Parts: sequence; structure tokens; C-alpha cells
Amino acid sequence: MTKEKRNAKRKRAKDRRRRKRRESREKRRSERGSPTVRLYHGTSAEHLSAILKNGVRPRGIKPSVWPEYESRPDCVYLTSAYGFYFAMAAYESGKKSVVFEIDTEALDKSLILPDEDFIAQGLLAIRHNQGEQLELGDVHNEVRDNLEDYIAMERGGIEFTISVLPKDKPWDGPPAWKASVTCLTTCCYKGIIPPSAIRRYVVFDSSKRPLLSAMSYNEGPFLNGKHEQYAKLTAWFFGDRKKLPRIVPAKFARHIDKDDPGRRRLLNPKWNREQRSRHGIEVVNMTKRGSPAWPNR
Repeated sequence: MTKEKRNAKRKRAKDRRRRKRRESREKRRSERGSPTVRLYHGTSAEHLSAILKNGVRPRGIKPSVWPEYESRPDCVYLTSAYGFYFAMAAYESGKKSVVFEIDTEALDKSLILPDEDFIAQGLLAIRHNQGEQLELGDVHNEVRDNLEDYIAMERGGIEFTISVLPKDKPWDGPPAWKASVTCLTTCCYKGIIPPSAIRRYVVFDSSKRPLLSAMSYNEGPFLNGKHEQYAKLTAWFFGDRKKLPRIVPAKFARHIDKDDPGRRRLLNPKWNREQRSRHGIEVVNMTKRGSPAWPNR
């Protein structure tokens, strides 16, 4: 047998092994019931026990984390990329954060709404193009209180036109919440997310991982943001990705004194060491009955 034939034979065998491994991974994913859309909710870990027992509840009469643009009191807010950003926003000194992965197939789709920030920012851009001088606060509250009335019509790619749903006509186009997730990574659920919809969660001790904390809180969601990088960061936290995305927390570091050595460490990270360590991160998979299985540390 010639050298070329031996190499070709080895290549075919290698391709077969790769194909079998890929098929095996796809089979395991289907058996696990991987959600069609992965959405996340981040909050303080002090609520962990209550959430595992009663589900993720809307804030109700509690004050909003965002006083300038208050969220809806009857909705739970979700994101496909910024779960750890919102967990850090709800962080209380000395306490851990938790991010839940939600299976959208276990939710009532009719109760998933677009994020009011997506609709408001889109309408604001449209009105600016029409020559109107408005601020986000001029349209935010009106949109928030009437989210059920808005639809998003796909125009091509990730561009959408936004309008109000006519009261006398049914809407059979793409749901507005999917447009909201595509463009801003966020949406909201009207009501309680039951424990059975929680697929797994991460408990994060930010005091032990200052760089990861700064990366997570470096930037929140906005239209045309770097959503892919933060989706990769979320995947790394959950153990779905080996490589940590290189997000230098420059915006976060602006709030630290220039002479602080901690600031220099944030701006010049040792990526390989940070990537290898799982210190301060606990991943817990849920059983089919909605109770925690053994954690992966």
C-alpha cells in the first residue's frame, strides 16, 4: 500500500470517528431536552431557596433595580446573553449571585412579551429620523404599560419595524419577544416562572473572581451591542464553552482610581489562568422533577 493510500485511509477513519462523536453529542443534547431558546435570569443568591420552591416571581410592590426606567411589576425579565450583568446589578455586598437558565418550552408562549427597552429604543430611533427631539423617558413608560399592544414585523436580517397591534385584527407574524431577543437579547414573562422551567443555574461568588465580576458588569444590553461576546461569557460560566471570551472591562475600570493596582490587573488580565479556574463558580443541573441534582464545580 502506497503512502498516499495509507494517509487517505487514516483520514477516512478519522472522519468516521468525528462523525460518530458529533452524532453522539447531538443525541445527548436531544435526550437532555435542550431548550429551543436559552434565556437567563440573574439575581441575588439570597433568593435561591425561595425560587427553587416557588419559582421566579415578578418584583410586585418591591422597588425596581432601575429607578430611572422602572420595570413592569408583573413581569420577570429574561436575557439570552446578560444574565450575569443583571445578577451583578442585584448584587448585595457580601452575598453571592445566581443566574438561572430557563427552558422556554416549559413556558406559556402567549405570556412572553418584548422588553419595553427594545420597543422604546426602536420607536425613539424612528421618531428621531422623523425630526422629533425626544428622550427615552418620553416614550418608555407608555410603552412599558402597553407592551401587549406592540408587534415587531421582520423586515430583513435583524431589522424590524415596530407598530401597534390593531385591536380588530389578529396577528400571525413573528412574536415580538423573539425580535426583542434578537436585537437586544432581552424579553419578559408576564407572571411566575415555575421551578419546573429552570433547567440549571450557576451560583457565583464575585468576591473570589474580581475580573469575572468586572467583565460581567462592564456593559449592559443596548441596540447593536456586543451581544455575542456576553453570550459566550454566559456559556463559559455554565461550562458549555472552554475558552473564556477576551472582554477587557475598560468601561468598568473607568470608575477605579488610576493608581489602584487592581485597575491595572483588570486592564491587563492573565487570561489563561482565569480561564482554567472554576473557583467561586458552582453549576447545578436540575432533575426532571425540578429539584437540584449534584452540582458541577
